[in-house]
Amino acid sequence: MTPAAFSFAAPGAPAWYACAGCRTAGVKLWRKPHIDVAAWCAACAERAGKMPEGAVGADGCVERSWGRDVQVAGLVPYVPDEEGLGAYGCANIPAAGAAWWRRLPTRPAADVSKGVG
Repeated sequence: MTPAAFSFAAPGAPAWYACAGCRTAGVKLWRKPHIDVAAWCAACAERAGKMPEGAVGADGCVERSWGRDVQVAGLVPYVPDEEGLGAYGCANIPAAGAAWWRRLPTRPAADVSKGVG
C-alpha cells in the first residue's frame, strides 16, 4: 500500500487503501498502533485476533464489557492523513477523518449480504 494524497470529503476510499492480508479495498481498515506499514480489514483482523467471524460490527466496533470499542485485536482504526504522508494516531484524528472512516463500510457488500457484520 503506497498512500497518496486524497480528500476526506471524497466518497469512499482511495484505491490504495486496501487490506494487507486479502487486498479487499474500500472498507474500514485497522493498523498496529504507531506503525503505518500495513493495515487489515475486519475479517483479517478477526482472524489475527482469533475472534469469531462477525465480531466486528457494521459500525466497526467490537463489544467489550465496558461497551463498544473501535480497537480490534490490538489494532486501531487506520485513518491516513490527506497528504498521504502517514496516519493519525487515535488521539489526534481530526473530526473529518473520523467521519470519513465511519462512513466506510466495515465489510464488502458480498459479506454483508451473507449476514456477516
